[in-house]
Amino acid sequence: MIRTLPQSHIESLNRIEGGYWWFMGRVYWAMRLLKEIEAERETPFQHYADLGCGVGGFAREIRRDFGFSKIALVDGDPRLGDTLGAEEKPFFLYRDLQKKFSLPFTPDLVTCMDVLEHLQDDAFFLREVNANLADNGVFLISVPNHPTFFSYWDKAVGHYRRYDKGGLLRKLSDAGFEVRSLTPMWSFLLPVLFARKMQSQAKDASEAVFPPVPKWLNRLLIGFSHAEFSMKALVPFGTSLVACCVKR
Repeated sequence: MIRTLPQSHIESLNRIEGGYWWFMGRVYWAMRLLKEIEAERETPFQHYADLGCGVGGFAREIRRDFGFSKIALVDGDPRLGDTLGAEEKPFFLYRDLQKKFSLPFTPDLVTCMDVLEHLQDDAFFLREVNANLADNGVFLISVPNHPTFFSYWDKAVGHYRRYDKGGLLRKLSDAGFEVRSLTPMWSFLLPVLFARKMQSQAKDASEAVFPPVPKWLNRLLIGFSHAEFSMKALVPFGTSLVACCVKR
């Protein structure tokens, strides 16, 4: 079973794309990691699929820096196809991500950002990703960190779980991936997890939205995200985990 996003969260995602620190920080980390691993490959990425594409902004940013010849934006919620802009709509595919699925081409790059926690059978999904990926293809995934801090926010946005490094590493390895890097992200946000854990429940569905922040704070948080990437080898914890994998 897939836990779909509440409408309030979908609308919130649409509002934040293009400048909000959470969106910009995640794109920055993904770009840097993908550039690093592409430099190790004999050929550049050609065929790209974003699984759990949401409202399409993440894939749009990734496309700007890579010369993909084929693209698929895939989601298990058909409503999200209607949220995509005119540029992204032709690439949208609805697939039930908790059943066997196929793509119209074999991608050599798959991204899956903050999706796995929405899937009841995450191990099945990871095996399907591996089956669809080209040999030596790259899989980039992010998930929420620290199961202890599962809170009202996770419930509000449809999460089944949060992950720790050891558990995610085992699931990826069992699904047939060689994990090249597994890194905590956003260590400076741990107080937010504490605060959410202290609240027993959200007041209403409007709690499943990204809170507005002043422009100065938004710029500061983007700067923290960039700086943390340069020190990622030294960061022992964070609110998210980002893994870069290769199909074995």
